[in-house]
Amino acid sequence: MTQGRQISRPRIPEAPEEYSRDFLNQLIRSLQLFMDEQSELGPARFSELSIANVRNDGAGERPGYIYQESGALKIVMPDDILAPALTVSTKLESVTAA
Repeated sequence: MTQGRQISRPRIPEAPEEYSRDFLNQLIRSLQLFMDEQSELGPARFSELSIANVRNDGAGERPGYIYQESGALKIVMPDDILAPALTVSTKLESVTAA
C-alpha cells in the first residue's frame, strides 16, 4: 500500500490596516499554492468518504467518473466504450409468415 500524500494548507496572511503590494502578493502566492495542490494529480488517502447521487451508468462520462451498476461501484476507464441503457418493449397481436 502506498503512503497517502499530505496536503498542507497555506497560511493566508491577515489583512493589515492599510493594504500594500506585499500583502496582496502574499495573498496571491497563498491562493496559487492552494490551487496548485488541489489540481495536482496523485494518491489521496481518506479515513472516510461519502459519495452521494451516484448515477446508474457511466455513459458519456470522462475517465475517472464513478457510477454504480447492480450495486457495485465502477469507474469509467480511458478505453471504455459505454452506451446508455436501452429498453425496448413491443406487443405483437399476430404474425403471419409466408
